[in-house]
Amino acid sequence: MSKRIITGLILTPLVIAVILLASAPIFYLMMQAVALLALYEFYRLAGGILDRTDISAGMIFSALTGSVFVFLPELRVPVLLLSVIIPFTYVVIRVAEISKSAWRASLLLSGQIYVAIAGVMLAALFADFEDAGRGDLARKIILLTVAIVWLGDSAAYFGGITLGRHKLHEAVSPKKTWEGSFAGVAGSVAGAFLVRYIFGFHEISTFHLLAFSISAAIIAQIGDLAESLFKRQFGVKDSGTLIPGHGGMLDRIDALLFAAPWCWIYFEFIWV
Repeated sequence: MSKRIITGLILTPLVIAVILLASAPIFYLMMQAVALLALYEFYRLAGGILDRTDISAGMIFSALTGSVFVFLPELRVPVLLLSVIIPFTYVVIRVAEISKSAWRASLLLSGQIYVAIAGVMLAALFADFEDAGRGDLARKIILLTVAIVWLGDSAAYFGGITLGRHKLHEAVSPKKTWEGSFAGVAGSVAGAFLVRYIFGFHEISTFHLLAFSISAAIIAQIGDLAESLFKRQFGVKDSGTLIPGHGGMLDRIDALLFAAPWCWIYFEFIWV
C-alpha cells in the first residue's frame, strides 16, 4: 500500500502539470505514449498468440489511427471503419498458425479500439476545443475526468478495505465489493466538486457536474472490471510492473479507457 500511495503522490502533480501547461500537440504525444505502452501490455497479456511482428504491426496501426482521429476530425468515421478492416486484412495477408487466426485478428482489433483510440480521446477533445478557441475549458474538462477516475478509484479501494462486506462481481474481481463501489462513486462526485472549486470550473452547472461525475464513475468502474476479466482469463495478476504499487500502464488507465470516450461524447454532444 505504501508504494501505491507514494507513486500516487508523485504522479498526481505531474499529471496536473501536464494537463495545465502542455500544448495540444504535446498533450497528444503524452497520451499517445501512454496508450502505446498500455497497448503493448494488452497484446502481451495473451502471451504467445501474437508474435513480435504482430505486436509491432498492431502498434504502428494504432499510432496512425490515433493520430488521424485526433488531428483530422473529418476522417474519424473512416478511421473507425478502417480500424475494423485493417487487422483482419493483415491477418489474411500474414497467415501464421491457422488455429490462432481468429484470436490474432480479434486481439489486434480490440487493441486498436479499446486501448489505442480510447487512449487518445482526451487529446481529441483537447484538439477540438482548442481549434474552437476553448483550450482552457478543455483543460478543466480533462482535469475533471481524471479526478473522477482517480479519486473514485482510491475511494473504492480504501472503502472496500474498510467497509467491504458484499461482493460486487466475485467471478471477475473477488476483492471488489458493493460498499467499495458506492464509496468510489462518492469519491468521484467529491473529486468533481473539488476540481470545480479549485480550478474555477464555473462554466458547468451543478446538474451537469453531477450527471457527468456519476455516469463517468460507473463507466470507469466497468472499465476496471473489464480489465480484471481479461487478466483472469489469461491468468495474470497485473498487466505489467512499470508503475510501483499499481502494476502496469494498462492497470493504471483501465478505468480511464472507458471514461475518456464517455467524456468526449458528453462534452462534444450533450453538454453545451
